[in-house]
Amino acid sequence: MTIFADHARRELTLIGEDEDTIQGVCKVVDAFFEIADNGGAHSVLLPMVSELLNMKPLSPLTNDPKEWLYHDRTVWDGRDPVWQNTRNGSAFSLDGGKTYWITGEKSSTGEKVMHTSAPMKLQGV
Repeated sequence: MTIFADHARRELTLIGEDEDTIQGVCKVVDAFFEIADNGGAHSVLLPMVSELLNMKPLSPLTNDPKEWLYHDRTVWDGRDPVWQNTRNGSAFSLDGGKTYWITGEKSSTGEKVMHTSAPMKLQGV
């Protein structure tokens, strides 16, 4: 066990976590520091791993049809079909992924914020 896992164990014990959770988290901490063992690597990898664990994309959403899952009107609002992004399940589109909004994201006026998808990347380019 590394000093990082020792720290995690101590902190998790202080907040009353159960032993199974402590052991699991310590394994994750050890695995992380196995690849992020040099001076600055963890500061670069930590935000990346956090995004991935939160099921967020690391690059902009695109208009690639493979990236959007079609839901017919019976699934959505009874009037309009909707597309849901497969890389960010909170992103929805009414135009097949050309533009989209992210649920819970609001402008200062309370309206949903619309985004434009990045162009689809060509294979091998």
